[in-house]
Amino acid sequence: MKNSKKTADAIHILAFLEINKKLSQITSETIAEDLNVNASYIRQLLSKLRKGKIITETENNKSHILTKKPIEITLFDVYNAVETKKQMFMINKNINFNSQNAIKTQQSISEYYNILQKSVEKNMKTITLAHILEKIKK
Repeated sequence: MKNSKKTADAIHILAFLEINKKLSQITSETIAEDLNVNASYIRQLLSKLRKGKIITETENNKSHILTKKPIEITLFDVYNAVETKKQMFMINKNINFNSQNAIKTQQSISEYYNILQKSVEKNMKTITLAHILEKIKK
């Protein structure tokens, strides 16, 4: 799980689609304007969300809709759909491998990073798009 903005941007896209689902057309340019990013970046994220089966194109291909209810889409689902590197906490792999101290330090850090990774993933599975939408609507 590498910490990047892709997950946050993908959640923003999903919230935007859900909030504006009554519009007949939502373009990548419209979403890009809301996020203040390039439309091609939005299209990349939309593609990943489609491949992750979180969204699908509408019948007229002018927009996207969620494939599940917001309460059924977790942050972990979104993360897995858009992120390519799945490790959030990375150890330094460019250490002096002749140094036992360096090796043992990285091994020790790695053990704790694995604990953190599992904890973050567990928590991400409990937070849904519906939770995000509730906060937006307040």
